[in-house]
Order: sequence, then structure tokens, then C-alpha cells
Amino acid sequence: MKVFHERCAGLDVHSKLIVACSRIAVAEGEVRHETRSFGANTKALLALSDWLSERGVTHVVMESTGVYWNLSGTCWRAISNSYFASAMHVRNIPGRKSDVNDAAWLAELLAHGLVRGSFVPRGVTRGVRPACSRESTSRARPPVRSLGYSWHAAALDAADVIPVQTRQVGEAVLREAQPQARCAHVAAQEHGQWFGGHAPVDSPAGPLATHYRCDPEPDARGTMTSPGGVMAQASAAAAFDEEAAVYDDGFGRNPVGALFREVFQRRLAALVAPGARVLDVGCGTGEDALFLAARGARVHAFDVSAGMLEVARTKAAARGVDASLVRFEQRAAEDVGAVAGTPFDVAYSDFGALNCVDLERFGRGLADVLAPGAPVLFSIMGRWPLPAWAAWSLTPLGLRQEPPRRATPRVGGRPVPTAFPSFAELRRKMGAAFVWRTPRALGVLVPDPHFAPWLARHRRAFAALAGLEELVRGFPVLRGLGDHLLFEGRRR
Repeated sequence: MKVFHERCAGLDVHSKLIVACSRIAVAEGEVRHETRSFGANTKALLALSDWLSERGVTHVVMESTGVYWNLSGTCWRAISNSYFASAMHVRNIPGRKSDVNDAAWLAELLAHGLVRGSFVPRGVTRGVRPACSRESTSRARPPVRSLGYSWHAAALDAADVIPVQTRQVGEAVLREAQPQARCAHVAAQEHGQWFGGHAPVDSPAGPLATHYRCDPEPDARGTMTSPGGVMAQASAAAAFDEEAAVYDDGFGRNPVGALFREVFQRRLAALVAPGARVLDVGCGTGEDALFLAARGARVHAFDVSAGMLEVARTKAAARGVDASLVRFEQRAAEDVGAVAGTPFDVAYSDFGALNCVDLERFGRGLADVLAPGAPVLFSIMGRWPLPAWAAWSLTPLGLRQEPPRRATPRVGGRPVPTAFPSFAELRRKMGAAFVWRTPRALGVLVPDPHFAPWLARHRRAFAALAGLEELVRGFPVLRGLGDHLLFEGRRR
């Protein structure tokens, strides 16, 4: 039979064991098989990758059964051609001998071109799929399998824990193992491969990082539920892309939103002098950036959503804003340290963009691009919005929904991973490079934007509440109970 691949290998993958068989054509009609078993932790996967490379393997195949195939995919990023074969298809191919192991049979089929590869989604989609599967809604074992799928093999030993315990185990493991995965991710970006320069086994990243297997592509920068992770960024970008065309017609023109923006812009105008170089983080449709550009500031505005940026550019052109005064760029907030043209004189972020951000990474990057003494102003959604909690408490028990700020927010029908940091958490995560003033509340007496229809019918009550809030938003206790919180500080 004709041979299509002279140097190939088959993998028989289990939860804690991987059997590899290489098939190398050494001469006319002569084939050498070599079989070896490997563990399933990161160190063993790297050894498997090296073993395949040493034998010059160009094609690898394994069955795409269960969830185990996702993890061993880590080991062959450097292999140019990898196949995930349907188990049913492989079983139905005649000619297998009973004394041939699964790995050797897969290698033989691949060599002769008898394997049809299954579809494999891209990394972000692959990471999201276990959370969206019907299995993930059951009580105990599927969440453990999801941990093994997306995070580490350690969770596979906890076969009968409940979901809360599973999540705690996984998060504890991930906190220690993540640094080395991130190193592999950075090395891949810089060197164009995944394991050409992987971290040594005795890396200071910690013992768990060298023992448990992990896939850096979907998880090195966070999970689906952690703000700032690559999957969270993709989810937020997709959500706001869908909402971009109608955003200004909804929240942008909401009377409560307009009040919040007016208060924010009033303080922003006091901090930004004409000609200042300003950084707008999570600019959305560009209202604040265009406001400052009209006052003569030079604004570099960026957002993770391409759709929101397109709306911002269209508005800038329609208003005749000088293109040299405002620049819009698609970028995640965590990548602020790579913004060109530093240092900046002022940085700000409005309407909760930083609720969807890894504040530790953002703080490190922001400190690198700001001039010493540069002021910063953030409007961030609060954890304890007083009007929303009051309305929820007064709702009859049978009609109550989730308490405020407890469910994952949805934008355009899509979930957007969100955190609600307290003032203490913000200071800690942003780092020692910043000093902060006492926060102030937005929406501590004025109802949240969902009450816009009621406010439209009661304009005098709205005006009275807005005037009273202007007086009390900085009061102790009340200043932490706003729908949004104003955090003001400066770079040391």
C-alpha cells in the first residue's frame, strides 16, 4: 500500500498515561517502530514533544475521544501536522491485528493516509466549549472534567467533589502554575514556537508549575470567568461589537448615564490642560475622547471592541475633529504598557471599562507609560449600589431576581466577565506606583440607568435627587455605595 507519511507517530491518550508509537521508514520496504509511555503532567508532555522531535516526526495522530486530547495537544505545537481521528472511524477500518496496540495502529493508518482528521476549533473557542456544554450543568463530575480539560490534571483526582470545591481546587492550582504557562505563551509569541525555549524544570514558578499539565493558549491569561483573561477579552469584544451600533441610543442617551458622564467630564476638564497628552482606556464610542479633543488635548484612545471604535471614528469625522488630536486604536487594557508615544500626562477610564480588566497587569503597564505626578481618573461600577439594593429589598420575595451585582452582566445577550473591586482592592492591585484620594459615588441617591422611564416621568424628582447627590457623594459610607465609583489618584 502506498505510504504518504514516512515519519509519523500515533498517540494513545489516557487521563494519566500517554502511549506513543513512532513509525519511521528507514529503507525501501523497511519500517522501524518504537513505542514509549509518558506521564500526563507538563514535564512529561515536554519530554514527549522532545521525543517526537528527536525522531523527526512530521505527522502525529490520536483519537479525539473524551476531553483528554485537549491536554496532550500542548505537546505537539511544534509538529506541523497533527490529526484528531474519530474513534468510530478508526474502529471501522478493517485489517487490525489483535496484538497491535492502539498507538501503533493509529501510526500505521496515518502513514497510509487512512485517517480523516476531525475539526478542531481555535484556542479561545476550545477553551469556552466545556463551559457551554450540556454536561457542565450537572452537579459534580463534569466540572472536575472541565478542570482537567482546561486547567490541570490535579483536578482529575478529585472525582466526587461539588462544583464550589472543584472551582476552589482549580483556582488554587492555577494561581501557582500559571506563571510558567505565561512564560511559555510569551516565548511562543517571541520565537514563533511553543516549546523551543520552555522554562527549566526547576523554574522558580513553583513545584506545581512543573508537575501539572496545562495548555497555555486558552488559559495562560485567565479563564472564562476571570476579567482580563484572553477568553474574557474575546467575550467582551464580541458583546460590545454587537452592541456598538445601538450603544449611544441606549445607555449613551440615558438620563442617568448622561448625568454620570457630565460629572465625570467636569472633573476631567479640571485635570486636563490644553495640549496635554491623554490616555483614554476603554474609550467605547469615544464621547470623552472627543470632549477632550475639542478642548485642545491630544488623546490616544483605545478599546478592545472594534465595533465601538468604528462608531467613535465615524463620530469624530462627523464632528470635524482634528485627526491629529485624537487617535483610536484596538487594544486590550492589559496591554497599555505597549502603547507608543509615552509618557502621557493624564489617564482616565469611564463607565466601568476597568471592571472587565485584570487590574494588576493593567496597573503595571499604566505605571510604565505615565509621567511622574500624572493624574488618573477612573469611573468603575461599584459592588454595593444603594438604590439598586433598596429597590431589590422592597420587591416581594416571589418577584425578586438575582441580587444586584451578583449575576454575570450581559451585553448584547452575551455574558461579560466582570469584577467589582472595592477601594482597598483597587489600591492593592494597581500597585505602589499610584497614590489615591478618597473615592466618591455616582448614583448613590439617583436610581441606576434601568430606571430611566420612571425618571423621564418625574423630572423634578430626578433633578432634586441629582442636586442632593452632588452634596453627599463624598460622605463616609455613602461614597462606597454608588452605582459607579469615582477613583482619582496620581502616578508617584
